[in-house]
Amino acid sequence: VIKLLDRSFNAKTEHALEILDFVFKHARPGVQLQFEINGDVLDQRIIDFINEEAPDGLLRFEIGIQSTYEPTNKVVRRYQNFERLCDVIKQLQQNHKIDFHLDLIAGLPLENLQRFSKSFDDVFRLYPKELQLGFLKLLRGTSLRNEANKYGYVYQQEAPYELIESYDLSKEDIEKIHLAEDMLEKYWNSGKMKITMNKVMRKAASPFYFFLDLGNYYQLHHFKRIGYQNDELFKYLNEYLKGEYLDELIEDYLL
Repeated sequence: VIKLLDRSFNAKTEHALEILDFVFKHARPGVQLQFEINGDVLDQRIIDFINEEAPDGLLRFEIGIQSTYEPTNKVVRRYQNFERLCDVIKQLQQNHKIDFHLDLIAGLPLENLQRFSKSFDDVFRLYPKELQLGFLKLLRGTSLRNEANKYGYVYQQEAPYELIESYDLSKEDIEKIHLAEDMLEKYWNSGKMKITMNKVMRKAASPFYFFLDLGNYYQLHHFKRIGYQNDELFKYLNEYLKGEYLDELIEDYLL
């Protein structure tokens, strides 16, 4: 995996097309290029060029969305057009050439549990290969750390300075998000049961609350969250789904 870290590599369209043309022509099996991109400002010519010319599996796009709540984005000085971003991602997903990794951050100002679940659901509905759920870290020198009192931020005093609670999220709320994230990692990001989970998640009223409810079921039945075998992972999900997706789970397991 070759990672290109310049998120604004596509600021000049001709330059971006030149880079992409070069990597497409020199692609080799087993090599993947990861671009961090600002997806909402991706020029239509770049989208069309990728759809027409990109070799399958070569590109992986990482997009930091962080939140879909506009007041939160204003506070953290993050400007993005989520509607345009969705359009770009859907266009690039049409021929399944690109792996998408979308990022969210829990604990940003003004986003309580209910509003965070909305951000989660908004982003999950794009069905990325991976949804990375991070937790706010109050790093030295950042504006949020300097304004910690304003938002009631309590955070670890040692690195990584992760959020413990705030005016918007209680400790219990953060525990719930951690539980949902654990299930997200096991059952979506792992890619171990693609057929089953794609069917299940397209029926879920709220992806966030699906994962949280699955996590609560785990705790209620004392299922292993570490040190488990693959067959146990499938068994737990089958029990939770009451055997409704047994054929899909068997197919996923055999694959």
